[in-house]
Amino acid sequence: MMEDIDGTPEHRLEVSFLRAARSGDIERVRSLSSKTAIDCTDLWGNTALMSACHMQHREIVTLLLERKADIDKQDARGITCLMEASWNRHTRMVELLLSRRAKINLTDKRIYSALMQTAEEGHSDVVKLLIQSKAELDTQDKKKGYTSLMWAIAQGHSNVIHMLVGAGADLNVQDRWGFTALMQAARRRYSSAVQYLVGAGADLDMRDKKGRRVYEVGTHELKAISKGKKDLNARYASIMFSRSCNARILGQKIIYHIAQYLVVV
Repeated sequence: MMEDIDGTPEHRLEVSFLRAARSGDIERVRSLSSKTAIDCTDLWGNTALMSACHMQHREIVTLLLERKADIDKQDARGITCLMEASWNRHTRMVELLLSRRAKINLTDKRIYSALMQTAEEGHSDVVKLLIQSKAELDTQDKKKGYTSLMWAIAQGHSNVIHMLVGAGADLNVQDRWGFTALMQAARRRYSSAVQYLVGAGADLDMRDKKGRRVYEVGTHELKAISKGKKDLNARYASIMFSRSCNARILGQKIIYHIAQYLVVV
């Protein structure tokens, strides 16, 4: 009802239109979409399309897109329909938006992309869709300089880590402190990720902004290995027999050296 809305007639139409999109009233959306601006927004910058996407009203989303609603419009925080659908694991909505060519690499005010926060949340099915649609893998956020891979490591999402590495994510990007993905995995005692990243070719000699290499920013166990307090031959054997280590990828020249950096799974 428009009677409970204050403001000008134009404003009342806009509010009624936005409410209809959010509530799933497709007939009212169809009627009002020709009487008001299709991309009008509320106080937070949300459009009717954004509200319909959030509530997963597929028919209304399809209708609004047919009527030329801006699929890539960003709200006050810089968030798009695709970002929010991805982050909330609304898989079918993500598929719909991608089929309508939503821009996949836009970022919000934190410089988070659709892929980045989806990786952080661990939504592997949506991550797969975004990767298949050629999402940029190595975008870094504004605050920490983390990539999607770094966020997946920080949250312990092994499936997402494997997907990103398999898709060609840069293993040697450094965050604001100079840490690589491998360093982050080591300092978090994420041993299977350490082994996987080394097996995939992560640079063992990268240094952070304090000049430290991976074993110097890792756990006490890693540091003990680097100082020769552990039996490297025994450690190497345990690593090579671990299911997490892909021996076919490891170069012969660095095979013994790798044992200094890894912990047993």
